[in-house]
Amino acid sequence: MTKIETEKYKTYIQELIPSLNIDERDINVWCDLIEMLCYINPDKIIFREDIERELESYVDGGIQLASLKEVSIQMGFDVLDSHIFSNDGFVDFGSDETSKSDLLSQITNMWFNHLKLRELTFGKFYPFKIGEDLSEISSKNYLNLSKSNKLYLYFLLTSNRNGLSRKQQKRLEFNFEPIAFEAFKSIIPSKGKAYLMGKGSYTDIDFKKNKFGKFKLLADSLKVGIKVTEHYFKLKDSGEGGFDFIGWLTYQDDLPNNHVYAGQATCMNNWEKKHYDSDKKQLGGILGTSRIGSFTNTLFIPYHFRLGNDWAMPTYVVAKDYVLFDRFRILSNLNVAKINAKLIPSLVIKAIG
Repeated sequence: MTKIETEKYKTYIQELIPSLNIDERDINVWCDLIEMLCYINPDKIIFREDIERELESYVDGGIQLASLKEVSIQMGFDVLDSHIFSNDGFVDFGSDETSKSDLLSQITNMWFNHLKLRELTFGKFYPFKIGEDLSEISSKNYLNLSKSNKLYLYFLLTSNRNGLSRKQQKRLEFNFEPIAFEAFKSIIPSKGKAYLMGKGSYTDIDFKKNKFGKFKLLADSLKVGIKVTEHYFKLKDSGEGGFDFIGWLTYQDDLPNNHVYAGQATCMNNWEKKHYDSDKKQLGGILGTSRIGSFTNTLFIPYHFRLGNDWAMPTYVVAKDYVLFDRFRILSNLNVAKINAKLIPSLVIKAIG
């Protein structure tokens, strides 16, 4: 980013803050923003007291404490004796500055505990250092970033790209697919095959066809029938019908009833229903899926979607017929050496001009 772009991004963050909640989903947004503010800061350090001072200006009447209490419990905090949680719902601070200060301290304590957990969880990928007393966050200078650090920053910026120009946003979104594909390949058995089926320059050579050609090739490879004709899709349609990634393991008997793996990669903020785009029912509208054996559906997102030792919103994932790859799962299943460095835009590496 240039200095002008950096200032615009800071303005974006300031305008975003009032719309956020203190709840189990937005805690990761808050922590992302703290990391971003740290990285675009020329001094590469942010103090917790500065965040509390900034947050105070947005507190104008009350904060819903019920959600804060639930999140604190999920993170393992002892809140039973805290007077901060003595009342449910909204609390009017009024002129009680002590109560207000305690609440802000509790909120930032929750965030910095979560950031500390990120530091421990992401290990070599994490480009930030959280102070032992949880009083500050600092980041490496861009000259000292490892490739693993750059990948984390790429995911961080991709998750919070709305403050950037549309051109920069599109670059981040476009490059997410081939990076996520490297993680998708990690679930394919060694004797299986995996392909990036989506349209664009990163599409595997075998699938550089129009949409009908892609699904005809898939049907032939899986030894199943295709339900549609070439006239079902537009002739120049080179899309993938929601199946960004496809993989399979077949046997040498030339029979159907094999293992199929599908994947969808998305940078959408509201991603929780995107797994339907690549599920077996969706594929069944085009291919004869009744003769497919096992089917594994996966969804890849750049967001960190964890809280304590669970998902941030378990209902989005539990009892769903897909496997979620969030920021940690993708990074921890990448062969970093195989990631083309050109996929990491320069604005990620050097966030301030």
